[in-house]
Amino acid sequence: MTAIKPGSRDKFDLDSMDEDDFLVGNQGGIGFGGGISGGFIQFGNWTGDLEQNPHNIVHVLVGRGGGWIGNPITAGVDPLFWLHHCNVDRLWQAWMGAPGKHMVNDPRWNHGPADRAFIMPVVGGNKPGISFGGQDCLAGGLFFPQYDDLTKGTGVTQGVQAVTRVSMGPSESQTVEVIGANAGPVRVSAEPAMTEVAVDLPGANAAVLSMGVTEPGEEVSRLYLALESVKGDLASGMLDVYLDLPEGAKPEEHAEKHVGSVALFGLNVASKPDGPHGGNGLSYTIDITDQAKQFTAAGLGKGLLKVTLQTRDGHSGDATITVGRLSLLKRTGKVG
Repeated sequence: MTAIKPGSRDKFDLDSMDEDDFLVGNQGGIGFGGGISGGFIQFGNWTGDLEQNPHNIVHVLVGRGGGWIGNPITAGVDPLFWLHHCNVDRLWQAWMGAPGKHMVNDPRWNHGPADRAFIMPVVGGNKPGISFGGQDCLAGGLFFPQYDDLTKGTGVTQGVQAVTRVSMGPSESQTVEVIGANAGPVRVSAEPAMTEVAVDLPGANAAVLSMGVTEPGEEVSRLYLALESVKGDLASGMLDVYLDLPEGAKPEEHAEKHVGSVALFGLNVASKPDGPHGGNGLSYTIDITDQAKQFTAAGLGKGLLKVTLQTRDGHSGDATITVGRLSLLKRTGKVG
């Protein structure tokens, strides 16, 4: 047996459980869940917080070195896959049971997926299977699971509202706007790649000023760096993100500039142009609210945010990952 030894940039955590909203806006880049795809599509849209970490990160860390669970095509062959996914479902249920969390109540979710039926086989004879939708897996549904414990190892306590984040009010009242973007696609190979995100200064400064607001009814903001339409041939891997890295510096020597990593689980499937995903690639957001103030003078305050991307895990000099666009998102609400 090989021990899993995460490195300093391999952040396995339960930060997703701090998010109050399943979906913010229709874009899907921000929230506990992910965007609305219109059908049962995996790896073809925005990646929600829970899917990114711990779901994707576990697939990548455990599957390092060619393990089955590291490739979506073979992941189900690994017995750990089923344990892992059962725990992800448990985390989802724990999140929904914690006060202050806002799950979507959309018929496309409750009665979906729209493009096919889920069928539970039955034992005996030629009996047809039992068709069901998303609502049947929630409280009161036919296939609602019962868990012994929804507190241990979940990051939340049932019946107790967490105060780790200021409430931003109802999901439908919040707004998400693009306040910055780079000039075009970025190609990342074995060497790090740097790009500059041109920032709308009034929007960025307003966001920074309202980050620490706590009075009910006042406007409060969070900032996110979005990596859109990430494509490549790798089944999984990691993409590290740094802000305001000194010119010529090696990223791994500046941990203070590291703002997050995205696990590229399913990159190969999402990038196939002839697949059901249309080759759209994967899209992610990284919450940079906590780092935004320290980067104000060096980046946001000057209208340019310097972003460095570095790949690792299974990456070779011949493989290239393309990030279609990097943008800065401002999420705004009112303290609840």
